Amino acid sequence: MDWRAAVHSLEHGYVILAYGAISPDEVRRLEGAFRGERKLIITPKASLSPGEMALVSWRRLQRCKGLDLEVARAFIRQNRESRLAPEPQGP
Repeated sequence: MDWRAAVHSLEHGYVILAYGAISPDEVRRLEGAFRGERKLIITPKASLSPGEMALVSWRRLQRCKGLDLEVARAFIRQNRESRLAPEPQGP
């Protein structure tokens, strides 16, 4: 993933859900749980500990020691298209 492009997406109100090493089954579960979500990028991040999850939006970061879908849903709901983002109505 090109993190420079990801920062540009954050500017437009996206949320990034990054995760440390997880099993292929966990990747499928994670992607399935958020299939169809707008303005969401799900990506592995090698610098995270195995199983760790980080949620990022413009000026916000939340880390979890494990994959927590409810925490992720709440973060996405609260931060997607945030008024803090400089251009939330962008692509």
